[in-house]
Parts: sequence; structure tokens; C-alpha cells
Amino acid sequence: MIPPLYNKEKVPKILFEKMLRMHELAVTEQYPNKTGVLSHLTNLFEAYQYVYYVIVVDHYLHGRKGKIVDWGGFMGQVTVLLRSIGYNCENNVLSYPSKKEIFAEFDIPYKLNRKNPKKLPYEDNSVLAIISSGVLEHVYEHG
Repeated sequence: MIPPLYNKEKVPKILFEKMLRMHELAVTEQYPNKTGVLSHLTNLFEAYQYVYYVIVVDHYLHGRKGKIVDWGGFMGQVTVLLRSIGYNCENNVLSYPSKKEIFAEFDIPYKLNRKNPKKLPYEDNSVLAIISSGVLEHVYEHG
């Protein structure tokens, strides 16, 4: 299946609004002149890639709403965006983000399997989809 073309006019405006707010919070909280845990959100151009990612996920799911697990979602930006367009999405993290409190206003549901962070704590066929963006390179760190 070919990914959808990105037509900004057809993207739900709520996605841009939520991403902009997360960007603003990240800029406020990022350490001056340093890259780090929030660098993917402090650069607005880079942050907007998550809007496209959510459009791709929605496209592949054909708009079927249901439970999605954002595996390794860390700060939860994809979870927030998917929830804003009607998906029941929760963030299954490998470890809790050090700055998660800055996103408290988004009420991001987190789940962590402390016994085995690499094992998903879900029954077979209990979720519509499991997604992961920019995570696999970090799995070895927790292993």
C-alpha cells in the first residue's frame, strides 16, 4: 500500500494545534542551547513529522477507530495526536520519560511492564494495531 500524499488542507486542524502546543511546551522546558530528550519536539519542522505519521497510521487503518498501542512512545506525542482524531490510544513505554510532567495537560495514558519492558502486556487480538515510531534503535538500551 502506498502512503497517502500529504495535503495540509485535508489534515484535521486539531493535529496541528496539538503538535504546536507540545512544541511550545518542549521549547519552554528544553535546556538552553542543548539538544536532548525534547529535541525532536523543539524543532517545529521535525515535530510536524508526527502529524504525517498519524495520517499514515489512519490511512492504513482505513479510519477504523479502536485501541492502538503506541509502543515505546516515550513523550507520547503520537498517542496525543491519535487520541485527538478518535483513536483509543495508549502509550506503552520502555521507561518513563524524565520530563513527562510537562505533558500532563494532555492526559497521556502510559503503561509500563516493569518485569519485562520489551513484552507487551496485552492479550492476543485485544488491540486494533501496535505502532512504533523512532523506537527500535532504543530497544537494545533496555535489554
